[in-house]
Amino acid sequence: MADHFTGRLIKLTNMNTKMELPSDQLRNFINNSLFFESKVGGLSDKEAIDVLIAVEDEAKLRIANGLIYRGITSFDNPEQFKKTFIYINGVGLGYCNAVLTALNVVLFDLWPHIVEACKDQYLLMLKETVRMNVNKIENVMMNAVRVLNGTGEWNSKVRMASQLATLFMENEQWLLGLKACPGLTTSVILVFSHLIVDAPVPMTQQDTFRSALINCVILFIKGRRHEVIILGRDFLLVLIRLSRIPQFEAIWKKFAEDPKMFNVTGIEDMLLRSCLASNTRLSAEVQMKIDFMLNSCRNVAPHWNWLTYSHLRGPDGGSLRAEIVRYLIAYVPENQMQADTRVQLLYFIISTAQPGAEQQWLKCCLWIDWLGFDPGTCDFKMMDAAFGTVKYALLMNTSSGQVLVNSSIGPQLANSLLEYVCKAATLFLPSASESILRSLNLAMRAIADQYGQNLQPILEHHRIDRKVHEGMREIWRDFLRGKEPPTSQPQTVPGAPVLTPPAANHIKPAKISEKSRSRSKNAEEAPPIIDLNALMKRLKGETRAKIEALRAKYKKELTDDADRSEAIEDIIQFIFTNDDKLEDNEIENAGLCLWAIAGKITKEGESVLPDGYNEKGPLECFSHPAYTIVRNLCTPTTPETASDNMITMAAGIREKDPTISYLFLFHIKGTVTNAAGVRECLECYSEVARACEKDVSEMLVSDLQNCAINDVRLFSYILPFVFQKMIEVLCANVDATQLKNFIGDIIRENIRLFRREQFNNILAASLEWSTVSQWVFWHLVHAEGIPIEWVVSIIPKLSNEQHQEALTNVLLMLKRMDRECSHRRSRKLPTSRRVDRRSDEKKQLSENSIIGIISKAPGKKGVQKLCLQQVLEHLTLFTELCLTRDKKVSEMFLSKHHMQEAIASVKSNEKATVLRSKYGQLYAVMDILSEQEQTSSRTLRGNRTGTATSSPTNDKIMKRKNADEEETNGNSQKKRKRTNREIIQLDSSDSD
Repeated sequence: MADHFTGRLIKLTNMNTKMELPSDQLRNFINNSLFFESKVGGLSDKEAIDVLIAVEDEAKLRIANGLIYRGITSFDNPEQFKKTFIYINGVGLGYCNAVLTALNVVLFDLWPHIVEACKDQYLLMLKETVRMNVNKIENVMMNAVRVLNGTGEWNSKVRMASQLATLFMENEQWLLGLKACPGLTTSVILVFSHLIVDAPVPMTQQDTFRSALINCVILFIKGRRHEVIILGRDFLLVLIRLSRIPQFEAIWKKFAEDPKMFNVTGIEDMLLRSCLASNTRLSAEVQMKIDFMLNSCRNVAPHWNWLTYSHLRGPDGGSLRAEIVRYLIAYVPENQMQADTRVQLLYFIISTAQPGAEQQWLKCCLWIDWLGFDPGTCDFKMMDAAFGTVKYALLMNTSSGQVLVNSSIGPQLANSLLEYVCKAATLFLPSASESILRSLNLAMRAIADQYGQNLQPILEHHRIDRKVHEGMREIWRDFLRGKEPPTSQPQTVPGAPVLTPPAANHIKPAKISEKSRSRSKNAEEAPPIIDLNALMKRLKGETRAKIEALRAKYKKELTDDADRSEAIEDIIQFIFTNDDKLEDNEIENAGLCLWAIAGKITKEGESVLPDGYNEKGPLECFSHPAYTIVRNLCTPTTPETASDNMITMAAGIREKDPTISYLFLFHIKGTVTNAAGVRECLECYSEVARACEKDVSEMLVSDLQNCAINDVRLFSYILPFVFQKMIEVLCANVDATQLKNFIGDIIRENIRLFRREQFNNILAASLEWSTVSQWVFWHLVHAEGIPIEWVVSIIPKLSNEQHQEALTNVLLMLKRMDRECSHRRSRKLPTSRRVDRRSDEKKQLSENSIIGIISKAPGKKGVQKLCLQQVLEHLTLFTELCLTRDKKVSEMFLSKHHMQEAIASVKSNEKATVLRSKYGQLYAVMDILSEQEQTSSRTLRGNRTGTATSSPTNDKIMKRKNADEEETNGNSQKKRKRTNREIIQLDSSDSD
């Protein structure tokens, strides 16, 4: 069986079986051919057809693969090729879909690997299927044309394109008789057009390759003209590229004279139409590789090198680059990673292209969607591809070592792209220059709506040349600042005296502060005043009656804020209960009326935040009736129906009075205490932003800016709260690459996140985050180099069971602390430590060594001895420190003969009887060690496991200690004082 498999594999692919392994698709294809041969081997044609008809539906695709294998490998056996089509005719329509699928499998999975003879046989099979008028064979032929935009040598592509063109021309009647084949039409026009350009000019009359392709493209354009409109503006690209050929020049002229031949009103109409055939312009192999990079690669530089080496090195490399550009522009990214990868690919394609005509053509393919932008038919993401490429070229990271092209090319390429679109505005189609300028401004408007305040720094970047700036200013006047007029200097008359006022009398003009400028600018851009009378007229029915009644008695009868708030609350609840009868416009108008009746919360020159405001105190600052609307926005009584209504109401109010949104943030900060409630309210804030058709970040920046201008004290109060939530969102959603870049900016001191007065609040809030969010937060803390002093105040509040992430990082901060600069410490150790150190030595200690340790240095009055009480104190401390260790040295030291004799002499001394109750623990230890020394030769800790509680000696010591403590408690207070005051010294006879 293996020999049959290897033989079939070599015949199909010429693969070196000793060095290479076949792919899974190739292996399955050959196994299916063996399955087919096992079914029909040795049977007559009629018997074989009967067997194939009786095959189950699940096995028909395997049979079809076997039929196709027999057909494409029959280049040395014409009879076998004929018999293949006898089988196809015999099995009938039951195998039609399976045969078409098998033909597509060869094109999608096997075409780059099979030999040229098999490819020729495949095209012969297509020719035979056309002759047989197999249903839907045009889809297979479309995929065969797409293969030309993929892997393969140039000569192989020329040979295949020539055979396909001949096939189309020989079956012209069949082609024109097809009801619908838009995929085949668009593929032939797009692929054959760039092959015509890339093919060399024929040197002899026998070279008819270009003429065959030209005739074929003309046939499709004229014969299938109703399907050409699918190409949209890409059809104009085809005509532009082939305009020097006489046949296509004639089509240009006819198109300009009679545009109805393509079902459009003119060239401008065709320019405004998007291409709907982007999925059929690349081969399946190249398209899968591009999709892989878009979906799975954050850094496309290595993959781009691989794609260039395998596909873009031939004579048609430039045209294939243009096809990839058009495919990427039509690709709609689903997330930010795909959008960034698309921009990187576009940058690499254009920057690595050959300078000159090839690069100019790529620029045309990149910008043509801007020249014919129509908001009704074009997606914004198509416009963002070109602008994102310019932005990437201007702002690309020059320090990245993974970029394959020189980073200095980026600004040059950005200037070149902008210069091209500025010139194309008037030169691309002079007769439609006004329409093109309008489309360019509409496209930039879509970009401005998406980028917001980030657009201006890009359009006025310092890397853009001055001449390019001037060209951009002529096109996008509304998006770039005008040129500042030069300040005219007063001309002085020659010879006239110049009078200079004395310095003492010179009066300097008053400086205008930035705050005053901001306030004046805010006053100029102030929102329109709410016209209550006009709004009341838009209300209907019972809603209008209730609001009119509230307006009538609001100031006269309702004098207390509590009563006013209750009246507004009643109307809001009425709106909630009757929301099915009210439209969104009525709800917005009702909210505006209530907001206007309640009156503005903010006042010029006064802060909403009262003096001495305390978060833990009474919420007196939220007593204004207008806060009733904000309060219902935070926690509506019936969330199922009220949330949407309150969001609609708040969005309508914000259009007239933007202060409601930052007052909403103030209300959340001041009233909502639990974390779940804060998250719910912030989600409501996000919904209000979406209802206002704004991005959340854009609305947040606008609210903070308005708050900083109107109320600085409130801004300083809200900012830490907003920053804390921003840090939480950042830590919860950042990925590894973004975290690396963020920490890099922190290390380069481009970003500073934390301040000491805010850090403790953020750290306390982070204790409730998830583990991953906390680890990201601590990465940022370590990157910024936060000192341990900032964390000390919160350490007592940390729990070992609940706050393990924080405790781990606090330990790391303590370990990394630098030692403080201080004087060198004395090398003298406490007596107990010195005894402990000497007891660990291997050498035995003598009595004289112990005396040398505890004796003091000689002074002026001679040798001074330690008191017995101090010696016993040191030995007691020594037992407490050393008996809990794993080694046996301390017990051996205390069990020595001279130590036992010394303690025994102290016990027998009458002067030391008063110390027996105080140091009973030491005596107990020595007694236990003496007893064990007499009864057993085993050491005290022979079976010890390393803990003090498991030792029997320690148990006895603790019992003896408790007994001594009870005995000590029975003594009087006077006796204790007297014992402590007495100082007992040993003479020379007692020291032994």
